[in-house]
Amino acid sequence: MTESTNNIQRLKAVAAEAKANLKKLNILSRNAIQLIRSKLDLLQLDEQDNVSALDIEGAFFEMKQLLELKEQIESKQERLNIAEKEISKIKRLLNDEE
Repeated sequence: MTESTNNIQRLKAVAAEAKANLKKLNILSRNAIQLIRSKLDLLQLDEQDNVSALDIEGAFFEMKQLLELKEQIESKQERLNIAEKEISKIKRLLNDEE
């Protein structure tokens, strides 16, 4: 195999791994959103019974984790986009060589 072909294979592997990680992060973020919604629903139900500061703090902590997860997803998406662009460039170079 040529060096270009090896580079394409490596980039494809990186892109596949990034896509898999992105899917995992999306699933985790959906789960976190559901958890936060459940927590907020419980807080609203408990509103009449004086919601504890710990419940509110827990909900905000979970929201913070969700925001961090969102940032990770965006970062992985950026890296995936870069890898896909690199694959396209190498494919064009290979086509030009032929």
